Amino acid sequence: MAALSQLDEIDLLIRARDPVLYVVTWEEKRLQDDLTRLAKSREKKIFFWSVTKGLCSDAGVCDASVRDPQAALDHILRSNFPAIFVMQ
Repeated sequence: MAALSQLDEIDLLIRARDPVLYVVTWEEKRLQDDLTRLAKSREKKIFFWSVTKGLCSDAGVCDASVRDPQAALDHILRSNFPAIFVMQ
């Protein structure tokens, strides 16, 4: 049996509804692009969070009021739609 690629493994864990995944990579942009494609294939929204930009959609629209890590986690817990949240 062939080993799963990193993206296939992430997809499997998302489908299994794992609430938190920790991914270490040197290729942040590549992972963002892969996760964006994965979210679209699963009909989920995707958001990226950083302390400098706040919470941003894949379209690049950012909410700077959510720059605090605790505020970002609170926002994620209140979300009521299928989405992937990437904390950077």
